[in-house]
Amino acid sequence: MDSLKGEPRVFLDPNKFSEDGTIALGNISFSKDGKYAAYSTSTGGSDWREVFVIDVLKNEKMTDYIQWVKFSGMSWLNDGFFYSRYPVPEEGDMLKAKNMNQMVYFHKIGTPQEEDVLIFRDDENPENMYFMGTTRDEHFVYRGGESPNEKGSSLYYKKAQDVDYKAIEPSFKYETSLIGNIGDTIFVITNKDAPKYRVYAVLANDPEQKQIPIIPEKEDVLQGCRVFGNYLIGYYLHNASSQAFVYYPNGALKHKIELPGIGSLSGLNGDEETMKIFYMFFSFTIPGVAYEYDIEANKSTLYEKPDL
Repeated sequence: MDSLKGEPRVFLDPNKFSEDGTIALGNISFSKDGKYAAYSTSTGGSDWREVFVIDVLKNEKMTDYIQWVKFSGMSWLNDGFFYSRYPVPEEGDMLKAKNMNQMVYFHKIGTPQEEDVLIFRDDENPENMYFMGTTRDEHFVYRGGESPNEKGSSLYYKKAQDVDYKAIEPSFKYETSLIGNIGDTIFVITNKDAPKYRVYAVLANDPEQKQIPIIPEKEDVLQGCRVFGNYLIGYYLHNASSQAFVYYPNGALKHKIELPGIGSLSGLNGDEETMKIFYMFFSFTIPGVAYEYDIEANKSTLYEKPDL
């Protein structure tokens, strides 16, 4: 569609990937400028992914083709994206070999996979898995890691143009995620010292990298938090129902979001530049409805609902 209220048209049809229906869409990721879309496919239910790129304006598949990807998304930075892959398996071992030595690469649009740049590998811990992400403004790059021996994830970050990473959480003991940034302020959600989760900030230019408390742990579980423009939206599980709140960057409450009723919120997403924010809402009487949310007016407007 050409606008939010425009007529939708098919951009990518997974039903046409194969005649027998054995090729499925994995995930899809659009570049920040909207020129390109990278998507992955899976054949026969395998965890292995093949990645392709579409020229969005022309709606044409490009020559880019990436193999041996597994447990990975595609995170864009300028004219390329990061992805995680494994070494090429030995003949006959593709579907039975142990997942070892995952690596992070960067692919530049219009180039063959053989020219992709190795970004990170951990030879001392071959069973660990790693991924790269970027903030929406592509000002920061971050690297997360998981160990089969721990329940959490490590987290490091740097400015996109820098070489050295700074540690946010070096261990794998806690669930720690970078949720966004406002300028040079990085926001992190974690269950370290907070089983029901909390949010803190780190100033990128602070040599000590001190943690600044933003949203402390509460009685309800903080299910997630997102940065939109100059605000944070955190959503909780309260008495088996969702509650959501808008916070200022210092953690002060702006207002509680008036949800459509008692139910579950999911899919909170949107665009930071236009501040178009959307979410899905479900309940025993509402079968999945999409709402557009005005953060200043604290108003939800029905965007789309299923035809029943």
